Amino acid sequence: VVERSGGRAVSGWATYRADSIPFVVEASTRFEHKHRELRLHGSDGVAVFIDDGSHAIRIVGGDRSDPDIELRRFSERSALEIELDAFVTHVTGGAAPPTDAAEGVEIVRRVQQTLDLAR
Repeated sequence: VVERSGGRAVSGWATYRADSIPFVVEASTRFEHKHRELRLHGSDGVAVFIDDGSHAIRIVGGDRSDPDIELRRFSERSALEIELDAFVTHVTGGAAPPTDAAEGVEIVRRVQQTLDLAR
């Protein structure tokens, strides 16, 4: 579903399934505070990533009266930078990267599927 104003898309909402897992994507240019947030809802809790510079994922389980909250930090380096460093290390005689070309192709294929679904 796309909302338009003056012929320009200003917000969108989509649902789809990938490997039997339902996804909901929402995007808007109208909200006054611009931020990126990703939530993964599971049967035992929710994992939340907010692009606020904290470089952490908050995992919340339990229930409202007694939540179990865990903060998992991750590298400030971008995934692309880490992958490129691993590649350069490998081609200069170091260890092989943790991912191979086949996995990279699969990731690109799934990203393309997501983009196609968004159209």
